[in-house]
Amino acid sequence: MKGKKTGKAKSTPCPKCGSIDVIPILYGYPGPGMMEGAEKGLISLGGCCVGDRDPRKQCKTCGEEFDRPPARGSKISP
Repeated sequence: MKGKKTGKAKSTPCPKCGSIDVIPILYGYPGPGMMEGAEKGLISLGGCCVGDRDPRKQCKTCGEEFDRPPARGSKISP
């Protein structure tokens, strides 16, 4: 079946503890869907203020927040 997701997507392991129990951090004013996702532990709420280098993932095992975008103007290796 095309377009149907099967199982969990591969996740980047936590750089602190190595756990793969990682969830996305979402920013902005949370609506009912975001609140429900946070209550179920499917997402982490990052707050309403959004910055350029806010972390995009949080480890559910140790709480580490990671996967920050590169700083503007920094060179990314190929």
